[in-house]
Amino acid sequence: MTEPAKKPVKENQIQAKSRIDSRADLIDPIDFSFKDLMNLEEINDATPRLVNNRPAKLVDGKFASLSLKLGYNALKEIPGFYQWCEFSFAYPEKISSLDLSFNCFSVIPEEILNLQGLKCLYLHGNKINNLLEVEKLKK
Repeated sequence: MTEPAKKPVKENQIQAKSRIDSRADLIDPIDFSFKDLMNLEEINDATPRLVNNRPAKLVDGKFASLSLKLGYNALKEIPGFYQWCEFSFAYPEKISSLDLSFNCFSVIPEEILNLQGLKCLYLHGNKINNLLEVEKLKK
């Protein structure tokens, strides 16, 4: 019996094998943007915005996401932020993206330094005037 003929691969074409992403369900962000939040306590009474026309995915009553959006609010500080993440997120240590853009922060909140998995931080549109604030992110 002869083997079926293989299709030739063009010179500039890459053959890719399918990949299963075990974190695919964690891609949708938890989105509290545009909620007029002035402090962290108000988040408890707010409902996250729908992302891709579906509600936030939950695991044991906690958000199953690696991304949090708090942009376009009126937040000046976020005391107790990491404790809130531990209470609200299934995997708080794995949160990799945090959007705090267009709020009222004058300094980079120390509370975010506890997010060990953080890779992407959005702070544009705030009132941070001292560029030395960025130094604290080295930790």
